[in-house]
Amino acid sequence: MLVPLTSFVFKVLFYPLKLLLKEAIAKAIKRAKRSDNTLDFIHRVDEPKGRKIAMTLEVPRELELDFLNYRSETYLKPMTSGVAHELALMVCGKNRPKPPTNEVVSRMFLSSAGALMTRWLDEESCYFVDFKVMKAPVWQGYSFDIESFKFNPEKDYYLIKDVQGNTYEPDHARWSTALNHLVYQYSVVIPMASHNWVHFTYPDSFAAAVFKKLNRDSVLYKLLYPHTRFTNRINNQAVYVQKSTDNSPSFKNKITPWKCFPVYGSEFREGVLENTANHYDEFENHCRFPERMDTRIPYFDFLKHYYDVIENFVNKVTDYIDEDDYERIQTFIESVIPGFSQCDKVKCLSILIWQVSVLHTTEHMSYYDLAKDYGFTELKYPISECFKIDEVSNYNRYKLRCFLNVFGRFNPSKILDQRIENYHSYQFEKGSELEKYAIEFVANLRAVDAKMKKENNQILELNKIVQSVCF
Repeated sequence: MLVPLTSFVFKVLFYPLKLLLKEAIAKAIKRAKRSDNTLDFIHRVDEPKGRKIAMTLEVPRELELDFLNYRSETYLKPMTSGVAHELALMVCGKNRPKPPTNEVVSRMFLSSAGALMTRWLDEESCYFVDFKVMKAPVWQGYSFDIESFKFNPEKDYYLIKDVQGNTYEPDHARWSTALNHLVYQYSVVIPMASHNWVHFTYPDSFAAAVFKKLNRDSVLYKLLYPHTRFTNRINNQAVYVQKSTDNSPSFKNKITPWKCFPVYGSEFREGVLENTANHYDEFENHCRFPERMDTRIPYFDFLKHYYDVIENFVNKVTDYIDEDDYERIQTFIESVIPGFSQCDKVKCLSILIWQVSVLHTTEHMSYYDLAKDYGFTELKYPISECFKIDEVSNYNRYKLRCFLNVFGRFNPSKILDQRIENYHSYQFEKGSELEKYAIEFVANLRAVDAKMKKENNQILELNKIVQSVCF
């Protein structure tokens, strides 16, 4: 009874903020209407190792207005009444993290976004998670002591190694401490580092090509538009505007509810650029990513089932795509992602659609579910000192949960259906072969959803999968 009452009081207090945010959106729309619509918005920028990587540095008027009209309002509720509810949970002591178990951390690195850091070691018959491959520079004084994690749930084998070379197993006196550090690093690394290439460069470049190079009546435009809509705007915000990713220990940032990661904005940007450049260094490797996924890992088994359905759909639609349209796309993307033109057309289109819909949404939501129950992003004790889960700050939990509600999950629009199941968004001619393929595509997606549920590997329900990188 206390939480609902406290939540109601805070929501009343937060109501003026909602009005201010609405006014801010209205002003932003007025400004956007006066902005340039012919910007050369994709640029190859330098990353810390001197390589070039394609990023969205500015947003044309049409794309800015599209986002403001269809996506901006979806942030109002989590930023106001959502924050009020989390504040009530914190005040009432109801936002405590659950104690992690061996089963939970296995799920983090086998059945959620953490799987992108996981590989199987044949010689040791175990899974291996390497934190060194992700650049996520935390503030000085914050712990980041774990170097790797080896585990095999079937053999009840778990081993955590720290940066000093010390190892921790379940019978170690500080195993619980090591487990808490592992959850903390998972909570920080996934949104700050491992998720980078899923969001950036390939989606940005395709979205820009669709906007700049295609006739709005073409089949290729109709196929790609739902999957590239809002992407340039959201990616530009994340890396160059940084309303949620530029943090510091300043008082202003301390009281901003969704700023919970101990990473400075400039270092976050450098990490994004480096991690993304590492992934796309040899573009051919990205083209082979779906076939190289180790489906012994449940996360990749889930993703691969959906990829096959998407490739089958694209293969049928490709016969209707004008060659000149694809050549324009290909030439543009090759200019910003060298090597793109060497890869098969069906694979390039299929990977794009799969990456921005199934992979991107699954990354977000699989992390969201675990981080909301177990996650925290503030740990200042070295792994050599005992750290209990009860010592996690309620305030840090409040801030992380606010971040998850605002930016971690998809908040749907009341006026736009962005589910991957919405085949109407392709706007193929009613009764045409293309529409039949789209309807069949959704039926096949639903068959995979039912199969994954039956096999107990439904990491994310189909009706929660969103078409594009738009959050």
